[in-house]
Order: sequence, then structure tokens, then C-alpha cells
Amino acid sequence: MRQEGANYFIDIVAVDGTSYPLAAILKTSYDMGNIKVHVQVLDRSGKPIKPSLPVGTDPVNAVLQAIKGGLAGNEYFVDAINIVGTSPPNPRSQWQIAVIFKKSVIQFFNDDISDYYSNLNAVAEDIFADVMNSEYPGEVKITFTTENTKSG
Repeated sequence: MRQEGANYFIDIVAVDGTSYPLAAILKTSYDMGNIKVHVQVLDRSGKPIKPSLPVGTDPVNAVLQAIKGGLAGNEYFVDAINIVGTSPPNPRSQWQIAVIFKKSVIQFFNDDISDYYSNLNAVAEDIFADVMNSEYPGEVKITFTTENTKSG
């Protein structure tokens, strides 16, 4: 990571076939309080990956493939599912895909003056929603959720 003023630049070197899907699902930049974070996915040789979805499939399946491929092996990722035509019917019909994460809190330093140690404490789902694209070509929209676990 390198810093230039209020801008932070993060290069992610992806391995094991995750570089193209990861580049497709991550935002290339986002605001984090008073700083701007810029993200670039690189292959093993350090070459930047152009964000693109798999071709030859319908838009929803292309996004599903990219999410599952890009987050494969991530400890917080549970699944991504097509929620079009689900039973019971999805009352939030503006979304086609639900991305499911473990019930977990992620904590990191971010100069949060409201926290005694200046940490950000957030649910994993919210962190991923901040850094992942939520809209894709073909009018595909995704929602982020936490796994549905029930106590005995």
C-alpha cells in the first residue's frame, strides 16, 4: 500500500485463478471516511487485471461465477445464490443475487475517533458491501447478507 496525500493505493496480487473474478467484483476506488482508497488487482507477474465478467453466460450467472471465483477460499464468504424466482418469493425483487457471509465482526484501525482504540468494528457483510460492486452489466444487482443460523 502506498499513500499520496489523502489517497491510498492498494495492489492486490491474486493467485490460484482468482485474479480475473476478483478484479470483476471489487470496486476500483471507494471512500473511507476522509480518505480515498484505490484498488488494483494484479496477476502473479504484477500485470494489472482489467475488470471483466465471464463471457458466454447470462448476466446473472456471469456475476455469480465472478463472485464465487473471486471469493473462493475467503474465510468470511459462505455462498452467492440466484434469488430470482425463489420460494418463498423474494419481496426485494430489485436484487438478483444474494451474497452470504459468516456472522462475524471485522476490526481494523482506521483512526475512528469514536472508538477508544481508533478501530472500526463492523459486521463482515458490511465491510464486503463497502468494497464490492453491487451493480453489474445486464442490470444485475446484488444484496449482501449474513448467514441464517438458528440457535437450538
